[in-house]
Amino acid sequence: MATERFSFDQERLFLLDEQLSVQLTLIQYISGPFTEAQQQIRQKLAEVSPGHDHH
Repeated sequence: MATERFSFDQERLFLLDEQLSVQLTLIQYISGPFTEAQQQIRQKLAEVSPGHDHH
């Protein structure tokens, strides 16, 4: 029973590790274009409302 439980936990940990690495890759893949889009949005906001730019 104990060995069965151990292998099950190991398998679950392995799956978790794989999920995490996939998520990290996705985050790195997404965050690049996202920051660019954010900068563009900020530029547009600054163009629309220049009064709020200085604070």
